[in-house]
Amino acid sequence: MKAVLSVDVAKGKSMVMLSTEYGEVLIEPKEIKHNLKDFDELKNQINSFKLEDLTIFMESTGIYHLPVERYFKENNFNTLVINSLTTKNNYDTLRKTPEFEEIFKGSRIYEETALNFIKTFPHAYIVKEKRIDALYNNLYKTNSGHDYYYKRLANRIKEISLNSYPGVDKDHSDVKNLSDMASILQENIKTINELKNKMIETAKESPYFDIINSFYGIGEVLTTKLLGELGDITRFDNHKQLIAFCGLDPTIIQSGKSINVHGTISKRGNKYARWILFNISQMVVKLGHQCPNHPVYNYYLTKKAEGKHYYESLTACSTKILRMLYTMCKNNTTFKIN
Repeated sequence: MKAVLSVDVAKGKSMVMLSTEYGEVLIEPKEIKHNLKDFDELKNQINSFKLEDLTIFMESTGIYHLPVERYFKENNFNTLVINSLTTKNNYDTLRKTPEFEEIFKGSRIYEETALNFIKTFPHAYIVKEKRIDALYNNLYKTNSGHDYYYKRLANRIKEISLNSYPGVDKDHSDVKNLSDMASILQENIKTINELKNKMIETAKESPYFDIINSFYGIGEVLTTKLLGELGDITRFDNHKQLIAFCGLDPTIIQSGKSINVHGTISKRGNKYARWILFNISQMVVKLGHQCPNHPVYNYYLTKKAEGKHYYESLTACSTKILRMLYTMCKNNTTFKIN
């Protein structure tokens, strides 16, 4: 009797179903995680049916199908992968390492602690062979200010490695490539930080640096970026010209004799300055509860109370920030909370 195990692959997990050529469902659709425990349990369940002709069928999904494919092939199952993409491009970034991304979530995978760990332990089986104190020491030496956190993290990494089933073994060339990539990223980040510091030092020569930097929520990096795009803010005759320069001025919508001057923003100006101001607005809103009576944060709350969308509210805040910065630079005054 012929049978097919259909595998719908996703990131870190799959939906599987085992059925015969006659449509009989032997294993109802269920979710399995891409780890050794779940793979072994599924294999034992399949073997209990004593099938003579079984095919494992799945579709290539980036790199996420690789652990599934590897497990069944190494256990001598007939495994078919449709449109398999097996080029080195599957491994050309750290984002292609799901288990590391689970441990170092979001942008933390590009921080020094994560990169140093991945460079030293680029495969789950390498982690499995190491003592927990070796893992902890690697994490702790990068940032010694979080002792208890890194002890817990080292234990969690070790626990995950024991049940891990990677897409390639530890001797695969892609494992060394991953370690090398982490080293390259470390050097790139170091260079970027050096350039960033030079940019800040150059921006500090502007008479408006300290004024803009005094605005609560605008750090040295955002101040530098904003000055790089706006230059001498006081060269504009009024704040409306500055707002139009950034493309934050409203469009004028005319229909017959009706004119609406409160349309969406024009977006005709400097898109980079507009993006920086949006980031500043996000930062002010994020930190607003730490700064009572912050005028921009209170303005944001007012817009939200009016039923404005989050992004629409932040755009309005960007315009208000620009008006305030223009006035501060014109009058040579720093930011103050009333």
